[in-house]
Amino acid sequence: MESSPLSRHFDLRLKELNQQIHNCLKDVRKHLQELEEAAQQPPSAKPPQNFAQLLKESLQHRTPPSGEGK
Repeated sequence: MESSPLSRHFDLRLKELNQQIHNCLKDVRKHLQELEEAAQQPPSAKPPQNFAQLLKESLQHRTPPSGEGK
């Protein structure tokens, strides 16, 4: 039984979506781990003024994922 071109297209698309989901979940797990580690650290001598500032500082120290820039 031969599969149609449409089913092959769907198969390729599903594999691509599965890979994207897997990569995104990996990033989410990494970010959750970083948040847990940050929550366990004692407060610094000079805490950031607000969450936006903390997020900005965190993103400046973050290395971009390998899949970025597609």
